[in-house]
Amino acid sequence: MPILAAFLFLGLIVFTPPQVRAESTSGTLPHMTDFLTFPACGECGTTWYPRAVAGDRSILRQSINSRGYKHWYLSVTSASHNYYGNSAGFNVFLQELNNSSIKPVVWLTSDSGNWRNQSVDIIKSDLSTFIPQIDSLVNSYVLGLEIDEYWTLDKANQIGAHLDSLTAKPLAAHQLPGNWNYCSTWCDYLIFQYGFGRSLDEIQTMTANAINSLGKPVVAGEYNTTVGTENLSIVMGDTAVAAGASGFGNGGTPFSTGPTSTPTRTPTPGVNNAPVAQNSTTSTPQNTQVYIQLSFTDPDGPGPYTYTITTQPTHGSLSGTDNDRYYLPAAGYTGVDSFRWKVNDSLVDSNIAIATVNITSSPTSTPVPGSLISNLVVYDTANA
Repeated sequence: MPILAAFLFLGLIVFTPPQVRAESTSGTLPHMTDFLTFPACGECGTTWYPRAVAGDRSILRQSINSRGYKHWYLSVTSASHNYYGNSAGFNVFLQELNNSSIKPVVWLTSDSGNWRNQSVDIIKSDLSTFIPQIDSLVNSYVLGLEIDEYWTLDKANQIGAHLDSLTAKPLAAHQLPGNWNYCSTWCDYLIFQYGFGRSLDEIQTMTANAINSLGKPVVAGEYNTTVGTENLSIVMGDTAVAAGASGFGNGGTPFSTGPTSTPTRTPTPGVNNAPVAQNSTTSTPQNTQVYIQLSFTDPDGPGPYTYTITTQPTHGSLSGTDNDRYYLPAAGYTGVDSFRWKVNDSLVDSNIAIATVNITSSPTSTPVPGSLISNLVVYDTANA
C-alpha cells in the first residue's frame, strides 16, 4: 500500500490514504425493483420514499411485495429533504423496508441534493458521521446521480475511496454512457443511465459495451419513464439482461428473455381513479413558520401531478411549491387557521382537502415567590 510522508520540524507525520477494496455483490445483484414506472406512486424517483407519509409508504411496500420486487431506491438528500443531520429519521425508512423484506439501495445524493458545489471535505465529513449510523440496515449504496455530470473525476474518486473505507457494502456509480473511469477501484458495479427513448437494439448494444468496457456488473438503470407501463419496462429490462446485465432498476423480475424488436404499447381504455387528497392538522407557536406536506393517494396515476391552493389561509401566508408548503401565521395571531387545496393527476382533480393549523400562544413565565426577576427596574417614587 502506498504511503505518503511529510517531514515537519516537529517530526515525521505519516498520512495513510483510505483503503480501497472490492466488495462482493452477492445478495445485492441482480437488482429487482421499479422506481420510475411504478403505479403506486406515479413517477417515483429516488426522492419519493423519504418525503411520503407513513400511509403512502405502507401502500408502496405492499405493492412492491405483491409484484415480487426485492429492492427499493431512496435518496438521503434532495431539494426538499436532507437526512445527513438526522440518521435516526432515515433509519425509520430503512427499518420499514427491511421489515417488509425489501432491500434498501441508498442513493447518497439526488440530482438536486445538498452536496452540489460542496467541498470534498464537507462531503467526507457528512459520510463519516452518517454511514456508521445506517450501514447495518443498507443493502448497497449509489454514489451520485449521473456521477460523471455531478463531479469531476478526481472529486468523485476521492469521495468514492472515502466511502469505501467506511463500509463493506457494495458501492455503485450511476452514470451515462462513456466516462467509464468514473467507476474506478472503489466502484463494485454500475447503474447505467441509458437515456430515454432507446430501442431494444440500442439497449442490447449499450449494455454489452458497458460490460466489456468496465469488466464489472452492470445494472440496467433508467430507460423508461412512461408512468404505468411496467410491462414495457420489463421487456426493455429483459433485453438488457439477455445482453449480460445483472438485473435492472426500472422494472420487474429480471429473469426472462425479452423480445428482439421494439415493443409498442396499445393504450387500454379504462376508468382513471381520481387522486384522494388528505386532510391534515398541524400546530405551531405564534410568529413561527411551519412546514406542511400536501399528501394524497393515487394508485393508478398517471401524473405528473399539479397542486392548487383553492382557498388561502385567513390569518397567515403560504410559500413553497408543489406539495412542499410553508405556513407563516400573521404577527401576534393565535387560534385556528386553515387553507384548502387539491391535486390533479394530469387527467382529473382530486377532492378538496383542508389543511388546519393550530397557532398556539408563546409560553409566559409566572414569577415564583422568592425567585430573582431579571431586568427589574425599581423607581423611588417618594423622591420623584
